[in-house]
Amino acid sequence: MSFKNAYIRSSLRNKKNKCLIISIILLILSLNYLSEIPYAVAITDSFTEDFTSTTYRDAGNTNVTGWGDGQIINPKKNITHVGTCATPDRARDVFISGNYAYIANLYAGLSIINITDPTKPILVTTINTPDSAEHVLVEGDYAYVPSSWGQVFEIYDISDPSNPILAGSYSTTSLFIDDFFISGNYAYLTVGRTSREGLEVVDISDPTNPVYAGMCSSPDLHVSTDVFVTGNYAYVVNFTTLGVFDVSNPTNPSLVSLYPLSTELESIFISGVNAYIAARNDGLLVVNITNPTNPILLGSCITPTAFEVYISSDFAYVVDLTDGLIVIDISNPKNPVIVNSYDTPDSASGVFVDGNYAYIADQLGGLQIYKISDPISPTYAGSFSNPDYAKGVYVEGDYAFIADYDNGLYIANIIILLIQY
Repeated sequence: MSFKNAYIRSSLRNKKNKCLIISIILLILSLNYLSEIPYAVAITDSFTEDFTSTTYRDAGNTNVTGWGDGQIINPKKNITHVGTCATPDRARDVFISGNYAYIANLYAGLSIINITDPTKPILVTTINTPDSAEHVLVEGDYAYVPSSWGQVFEIYDISDPSNPILAGSYSTTSLFIDDFFISGNYAYLTVGRTSREGLEVVDISDPTNPVYAGMCSSPDLHVSTDVFVTGNYAYVVNFTTLGVFDVSNPTNPSLVSLYPLSTELESIFISGVNAYIAARNDGLLVVNITNPTNPILLGSCITPTAFEVYISSDFAYVVDLTDGLIVIDISNPKNPVIVNSYDTPDSASGVFVDGNYAYIADQLGGLQIYKISDPISPTYAGSFSNPDYAKGVYVEGDYAFIADYDNGLYIANIIILLIQY
């Protein structure tokens, strides 16, 4: 484990310093009393530390517990709070691009914060959106903001973040936008709450003039919870059903499959030929989509309340509202197996995976961080407590940016995690 190696190295440095001092003293003694010293004494510069004593503990540089009894426990890393910026309403989502943070700020709209100096973030402006803003996505010079309780999809020109301009606006043919996915020149909106429910495709090749491209209705996908687009297909889940749409011609999307699965589908992640679905009490569902017109349930792994899923290599990282972070081995998709789990203090509701770490937005538990370089044995890496609900997290460079529900943007320095021993 890297934490153990770090403290062994620290101890070795201290030991070498001691040896250097002793060697200097011996050299002086040898010069003055050479005739009285029959032979030279060899000083070793290495040792084996079993941690059953505190002989080599460096109290100034380690907060490891367990010295003296051999029960060394991974220390809590010192994640430090460096900056805060209040926003006009409740922060629901955060996206970082360049020197700016973009906050979906519920009924206040979109807030833009200058984070050039993370210790002094500055609210640049807040743009009133037509309805509540719960999600924001930035690509290039544009920010995409759907109305979560309305039918307007807006695009803002943020080439000058200090002076954002409404570039284009699109009103759906339905009543509500449930979710969206950007792929290439198109925005794929899941819409509903009226007779026109399903997938609506918007041409955004000209962001100043987003236009209707196509629509495919499906009453069976009432109130969708997530959408994922890859290749020629869009995969949509609502509480009970996986819907697959052929979008090879975005102007004429067609429903090719409806596959009832569960009663509580929450999110979907596509990797290779499989769809991985977080399904609350039914846990993780693995569905083969080799033939998108005929999806097949391969396997499942029960968890208490699976809410979100992220796939990396042969492992699924499931954010569970009850049990925190659950790591599932999916090398055999027919038999996914839990290999480890970490219960977070509150209710895990979002995950951001970056490099060797998983960052969990844990509501009142703040930010919980786990090292996942060894997925079979993920280790607790640290935490950060913000005042209110942690609704979203985005990691960029040495910092984690947290959407704090009642207090805006909180910034934590995570450099201690990035130091490789």
